[in-house]
Amino acid sequence: MDEVVLSVTAFGGAIFAAGMAFGGLLGYLLLPGERRARKLQFELDEVRRDSASYKANVSKHFHRTAELVSGLTNSYKAVYDHLAGGAQDLAEMPIGGHAIRFAETKLLVEDTDPAAVAAAPAAAANAAEKPMANPRDDEASTPQDGAKAA
Repeated sequence: MDEVVLSVTAFGGAIFAAGMAFGGLLGYLLLPGERRARKLQFELDEVRRDSASYKANVSKHFHRTAELVSGLTNSYKAVYDHLAGGAQDLAEMPIGGHAIRFAETKLLVEDTDPAAVAAAPAAAANAAEKPMANPRDDEASTPQDGAKAA
C-alpha cells in the first residue's frame, strides 16, 4: 500500500510540475505585457540617451557660434577703430563726436547675478550714446572753415 501511495504522490507531483510549466508557458505566450513593458523601457532609455546627446551637440554648436560671433564682433570693432582713427588723423575737417563708443561686454557669462545681466543692456546703451572725446576739441583756436592749422 505504501508503494501505491508513493507512486500516486509521485505521479501527482509530476502532473503538478507539468501543469506549472504549461501554465507558465501559456502565461508567457498569452500575456505579453511584461515583455512589452521591458521593450518599451529599453526604447525609452534609448530615446533619452539620444536626446541627451542631441542636447549636448546643440549646446556645443551654440557655444561655438557665440565664440565665432564674438570674434567677428571684435574684428569689426578693430576695423571700425582703425577707420575712425584714420578719419580723425587724416580728415581735412575736424570730425565731431560722431564716433561710436563700444562697451566692453562679455557675451558668455557663467554664474552671473541676474540683476547685473538685466542692467547690462541699459549700461551699454548709455555708453554708446556718449560721444567720444575728439582730440581736436582741445584746439579751440582751430579755424572751422576746413583749413588745417599751421
